[in-house]
Amino acid sequence: MSTTRRQLFVYYRVDEAVWQQASAAVVEFQRRLCEAHPELTAHVMRRPQTKGGQITLMEVYALDPAANPEGIDPTWQTRIESAAVVLRRWQQGERHVEWFDPID
Repeated sequence: MSTTRRQLFVYYRVDEAVWQQASAAVVEFQRRLCEAHPELTAHVMRRPQTKGGQITLMEVYALDPAANPEGIDPTWQTRIESAAVVLRRWQQGERHVEWFDPID
């Protein structure tokens, strides 16, 4: 059985020249968010290739199933997106949000 339920995936592009600074900002943002909400886990990944001088970053969010058996819901998405306003300076374009449920 899966240890988490619905997870949130948020991806967007950042300029290749500053992707390391942008990813460091995301890691710090996620650390503070998880510190404020201990039931939340988060990490950031990057697409290995560049496109048009940009790197795609992906934020991933999940909740402790003991505290939140359904996982990330719209209320949590709003909370995350409201806090993520601090990352806008790095973004090239929109944040794209997708939800996934585990199949096991």
